[in-house]
Amino acid sequence: MARSFEWLLLVDYALLNAEEVKGLAEDDDLDAAIIKLSARLGGGQTLVIKKGPDGAAAVRDGMLLSAKAPPVKVIDTVGAGDTFNAAFLAALSREEGGQAALEHGVRAASLAISTFPRKYSA
Repeated sequence: MARSFEWLLLVDYALLNAEEVKGLAEDDDLDAAIIKLSARLGGGQTLVIKKGPDGAAAVRDGMLLSAKAPPVKVIDTVGAGDTFNAAFLAALSREEGGQAALEHGVRAASLAISTFPRKYSA
């Protein structure tokens, strides 16, 4: 686990799913795990937590942001996390801010998992 914390200190954005956060923090309670991991971050670092049907959250400098996922009929979840990551980072690159980036990531992932053939934007 020490190595995991070493790389965590090197990143600006750690994009992890809920299970990864709980495993890294060695805590089955997601809220407690988020607190444990975010306490290890330095100033300006962001922990992003992908929570599946519950949307996503981010912690930066002690501030919590969240975005709810819309209810969708799931067809296939393969690649949902990668889709979220791409949309989130694309929004950040356009300087849309953390809340907008979370919402953009959740919308893109929700659309991707609920369409066939897949769609990534409306």
